[in-house]
Formats: sequence, C-alpha cells, structure tokens
Amino acid sequence: MTDQTDTQSPPSESTTDLLRRIAEACDSETLTVGALVDQLSGRGFGVVQLVLALPVCIPFLYGIPQAVAVPMMFVALQIATGRQTLWLPEKARSKTISRDSLATMADRAAKYVGWFERIARPSLIWATRGTAERIAGAFMAIFCASILVPLPATNTMPGIGVAIMSIGFLERDGRLVVLGGLIGTLWVSLLLFFGITLGVEGLHLLKSYF
Repeated sequence: MTDQTDTQSPPSESTTDLLRRIAEACDSETLTVGALVDQLSGRGFGVVQLVLALPVCIPFLYGIPQAVAVPMMFVALQIATGRQTLWLPEKARSKTISRDSLATMADRAAKYVGWFERIARPSLIWATRGTAERIAGAFMAIFCASILVPLPATNTMPGIGVAIMSIGFLERDGRLVVLGGLIGTLWVSLLLFFGITLGVEGLHLLKSYF
C-alpha cells in the first residue's frame, strides 16, 4: 500500500490539502476516478478507504454502511494481499467526479478527521508497512464484514476503527493504525460475545450502553 522507497519523513502535505490541490489543478469540470487514484499514487488505498468509511462512522445511518462495506472490503483485501497500488475495475475507473464534489469531499474530510491529521506524525513505521500492513488489511476486512451485518451496533465503531487506521496509513503513523485496529477488534469481540450469549437482544443491549 505504501511505496517502499518512501522515507520516514512525513508527507509533504496533508491528505485533505492534496485533495484540494488536485481539485484546483483540474482543467475540466470533472475528473475520472481512475485519474484521481493515479494522482494519489501511494495514498490511493488510504484515501479511498477513508472516504468510504466516513459515512459508516455516523450513528443511526441505516442502509449506507452496508452499501459501502463491500467496496471497503475489496480495498481491505488488496491491502491484506500486499498490493502496492490500488486496482479498480475499468468500469469504476471510468466513473467521473466533479471538481466541486472533490473539493467538498476534502472539506468534509478536514471537518471529521482534521484533528487526527494535525496530531499524526511518522511513528511506529513498521506498523504501516510489510507484514504488519497486510495483517492490518486483514483486520480491516473483518471490520468490514461486521459493517455488512444489518443488525444494531455492527457498523459505527468498526467504521471508526477503519477510518483511524486509514489516517494512520496516510500519515505513516503506526500509533493510529494500532489504535484503529484495537477499537475495531474490541468492538467486534463485544459483538460476538453479546450476540452469541444473548442473541439480537444482546446487540440492542450493547447499543444502549454506547
């Protein structure tokens, strides 16, 4: 997911600033998804996963989390298998996004994750590369599987975990990758415990506490 030739220095600009710059530099009113991913280079995995995870983080938003969980899992599995660049089907690459929508996306990302971008700095680099990166991708896939389940309490916290991990990969901050992984793992473990012992009522009970 990350270019192995990268240094351990922080990215020259935040991801939200990068999205704004791409939008401002766009010569036409629209940009294809493929062109956007190509310009994101090594950040493609993290940006796409973060954009997909943001709506999942909103509580009581029904239907949308399950709709985006499949592409989220598609991205997570590519990370888990060690791909260095994001592969998208040609049909997905050919879809277009307006310049204004891209700028709005950057503004919304800054609103929801700007705080994490400000505190992020390269640390625990090993957690963002190599075997650790692939393991993190596998955990992301598990969290996405939880999001797919249309039951109470199954999506918001795993979505937050994926979002934090994505920021960690983007900023090369292994602390955030570990933090997001712990949040998602703890919540999925609670879901399994309450779901197995008390059934759907257990999930409602868990939701009522949080």
